[in-house]
Amino acid sequence: MDLIFIDPTYDNPNFIQGEFCRKLKKEFIEFDNNLIASEGDIGHGADWPVVLIELFKDVDWSSIFKIGAIPGIFLLGKKINDNLDGWFEISKKLKQLFKKQFPDRIDEKAALLIILEDILDTEGQIENIDITLKIHSYDNNLDVNDKLTNRPDSLYIYHIATKKAFYIYGLMSNGSISFKHTYGKFWHDYLEDI
Repeated sequence: MDLIFIDPTYDNPNFIQGEFCRKLKKEFIEFDNNLIASEGDIGHGADWPVVLIELFKDVDWSSIFKIGAIPGIFLLGKKINDNLDGWFEISKKLKQLFKKQFPDRIDEKAALLIILEDILDTEGQIENIDITLKIHSYDNNLDVNDKLTNRPDSLYIYHIATKKAFYIYGLMSNGSISFKHTYGKFWHDYLEDI
């Protein structure tokens, strides 16, 4: 999972290269002892220095985010259902981290955890889930294996089916929910949804 934090000290006359990076690593090490903190730049034509925090590298994300038949569409299913409790544990850690400092950009994994937490608040419990992800990259980079600093500006569109409802979320890489729609799963719900 990649999180980007803009370096607020960059224009400061007392700017010290690497200081913000070290500060964030020290602050967030409690969430993941193996986190990686590195400096980067996401400026489009001008410098925009950031710190990239890579968390939960021991989670096998590649087995969860598999590219489907259409470029940019990712299908999630059995793997996430096998370990929903683990996902919610990571989500709780992420919420605590966000209370300390909310990142300026998040990747599709962090976006999914935000959405799962929102659905959990709505449904109270999630037992079975089917997820499809479409990424709209404003940087024209759809490689989910590439670091977030190379693809910082994206819209993550999730279609999520639970036992109770269908959800469609649009979450910007800045962490804001752009849209959310909820639809029922039964014939009588169709009449209410139209």
